[in-house]
Amino acid sequence: MGWLARVFASAIARRLAYVLVAATLAWCGMGKAHAADYPTQGAAYSACMSQVSAYVASRTYGRNPECFTEQGSKEYRGRFETKDCSTCDWYRGYYGTFAWSTGCDAEPDYTGSGPWGTYVGTARSGSIGCRNGCDGVWFGNGDDTMTWSALGGVCPKDPEKTCDAMGKGYGWNGYLGVCEPPPTEECPEGQVPDGKGACAPNKCPEGMLLQADGTCAPKKNDCPAGQIKSPSGSCLPGDGQCAAGEVRGPDGTCKKDGDGDGKPDEPGEGDKSEFSGGDD
Repeated sequence: MGWLARVFASAIARRLAYVLVAATLAWCGMGKAHAADYPTQGAAYSACMSQVSAYVASRTYGRNPECFTEQGSKEYRGRFETKDCSTCDWYRGYYGTFAWSTGCDAEPDYTGSGPWGTYVGTARSGSIGCRNGCDGVWFGNGDDTMTWSALGGVCPKDPEKTCDAMGKGYGWNGYLGVCEPPPTEECPEGQVPDGKGACAPNKCPEGMLLQADGTCAPKKNDCPAGQIKSPSGSCLPGDGQCAAGEVRGPDGTCKKDGDGDGKPDEPGEGDKSEFSGGDD
């Protein structure tokens, strides 16, 4: 019966070996390497980063989760760094594969409200931001909508750092999650900056500008010190005095004062000729 005992012992030893190998592969991140298919590249990348980050966070020793693709392939693979103990060396582990059918270069345009619809305000036209895991740019339309067009790549791993590296006046808007271009300062005749990085007709009273939230605010006085802007748009020299027939308005610019009462004329006031008549 000794031979039978040896057979059972050998079978048990093999079973234990299989368990140890499976445990080792799972520890290295290969035990969960399930393949998954996604319709778009952006969706595959988002799923990869989400799952790899969660897996690394669950480990005692894990860091630097990321997703990469081999040249010419259409799938992401997750990878990270791990180690077996606090004094052990770090080594690379892998997690899953995430294939896609349509790349970000084929992501269709979108027109509508931005992803910041629940927040007061909107992004400037030309802002760079993500949609469906793909990087793209938002352009303002003539109405309250915006159009997003893909740039061909996936969202950056660190959007804020990527935005800071762009320079040229671009700045990260953490509330809206976009990289905004510098505001437009010069517009064609009859238009003003709309607060979204573009120009729009000025629907505000003279001396005021349309703000991003749709309200009117006094136009800043951009004349040199000691001067003031007249209704014609020029800066008057001297001690900031207005020309004859003008007075300074609440917004700091010079307004017409046709009746000479020292107050800016109301719309239509002071335009009529004043005369008196009677019998000689």
